[in-house]
Amino acid sequence: MNNTFQDKSDYVHHIFESIAQNYDSMNRIISLGLDSYWRKKTADLIDLEPGAKILDIACGTCDWTIMLAEKLGEQGQVIGLDFSSSMLERGAEKIEARELDEQIDLMEGDANDLPFSNNQFDSVTIGFALRNISGMKEVLSEMRRVVKPGGTVISLDIFEPTLPVYRQLFLFYFRKVVPLIGQLAVNKYQEYNWLPQSVKRFVTIAELKRIFKEFDFTDVQVTKLMGGAVAMHRGIAKK
Repeated sequence: MNNTFQDKSDYVHHIFESIAQNYDSMNRIISLGLDSYWRKKTADLIDLEPGAKILDIACGTCDWTIMLAEKLGEQGQVIGLDFSSSMLERGAEKIEARELDEQIDLMEGDANDLPFSNNQFDSVTIGFALRNISGMKEVLSEMRRVVKPGGTVISLDIFEPTLPVYRQLFLFYFRKVVPLIGQLAVNKYQEYNWLPQSVKRFVTIAELKRIFKEFDFTDVQVTKLMGGAVAMHRGIAKK
């Protein structure tokens, strides 16, 4: 592992450890209350049989993990994996409060080196995190490895929109206003300045679709939300 790769991993880990306590409330503020809607909209687009087994990578405080478990029902199983113990602690509290302990297992781990055997899951998901993880292609390769043939791999993330005027408004809000909110609300300017920087460095929606196809996913579909500022990529693992 090269130093640049490790440096980014360490920095991102520090950020999420430090913002875990206020992560959920800040998400509501920054997204103007829309982040839950984006997750629900994505969940509605996922076809899963009751009793399926899902891996949720970079599960954070588990909003998406919980939503998936509730969609699957009592016979389903969801494993949430994250590299931040502080985020997992917050997630565990919410899971216990919803009495979903039997359906959800949480574990600390590395998305670049998943501790699972090949072809183990019916679906593998990652929400608002692929752009944060060092080695995006390594992560997608691991997701492809552990999903069953015919299973789904899904990424939900933020992108810079391309529509004129809307793009300028979005970039102003994201690059100027969001870090200021972080400073005023929780005294964490640098941590919330990372958010627009991570989006700026990320691939485009079209590029991520092409990368999905590189990893032998078929029927790759893209669903754009909020004028292309958020998008879901879904691919089927080739049988």
